[in-house]
Amino acid sequence: MNNFFVINLWKQETDMQKVDFEIELPEIESVRNLSIHEEYFWLKQNGTQRKLRLHDYVEIYQVPYLYEHLMEKLESKSHTVVTSLLVEQFTQAGGKVEDMVVLDIGAGTGWVGKTLADLGVKSIVGIVCNVFS
Repeated sequence: MNNFFVINLWKQETDMQKVDFEIELPEIESVRNLSIHEEYFWLKQNGTQRKLRLHDYVEIYQVPYLYEHLMEKLESKSHTVVTSLLVEQFTQAGGKVEDMVVLDIGAGTGWVGKTLADLGVKSIVGIVCNVFS
């Protein structure tokens, strides 16, 4: 049995809800040469459209579920890459996946914890410790 807990110190969230926004990504040619701090997307909400930077977490977290939907739209795989590397290093050092005990600090979406559980980790605690998640 997996022990997976997310402790959110600021607010309780349930499964993703219906949202009142749309995300539009720019054409690849228009962003190809931008630095990571200049990458952006368009947020359409309440009849308006505004440009947000991909790494402007303060703005992104002001809109409930925007981060999760943005990562899905971008087809982000960082949670699977990070967890695979962690499990790989642990097992190469002689450990067994089911013996891992993981504390996930900054567990906002829960994706890392879920992926670790899917990989066989049985003891996971996730903590969200910022006001924007």
